[in-house]
Amino acid sequence: MTPEAYVLDYVANADSSILRKTLAPFVGALRAAHPRIPILLVGMVPFDQILWNTERRKVLDERRDILMKFYLTRKAAGDENIHFIDGHGLLPIGQSGIYVDGVHPTSYGFAVMAERLAPQIRSILDRPL
Repeated sequence: MTPEAYVLDYVANADSSILRKTLAPFVGALRAAHPRIPILLVGMVPFDQILWNTERRKVLDERRDILMKFYLTRKAAGDENIHFIDGHGLLPIGQSGIYVDGVHPTSYGFAVMAERLAPQIRSILDRPL
């Protein structure tokens, strides 16, 4: 069975050094096995701390930059089936009921993310492979 797409959403659980070390080889392995299958890179969703904790904001911005630069490099190299969705558009910061503890989404938070991801994934899957 051939996959329809790969969705990579591990930025929250990988520090910048791990992200730099693993992203290119992992995408390379996926691309070697499935040259035309869409690969979707999902950026980390923000959380309330970034409003007041500048150090935390820097860490999250660095991870976002790593992902975006990798995406742009792959696109420039001719990979037409790599895509990026910025996590900053997936959950509203400061909205009540979105997070359990200010970091981890609630069921409602995941539902909001799904509603925002679905049309983007649908658009990617509607493209010819």
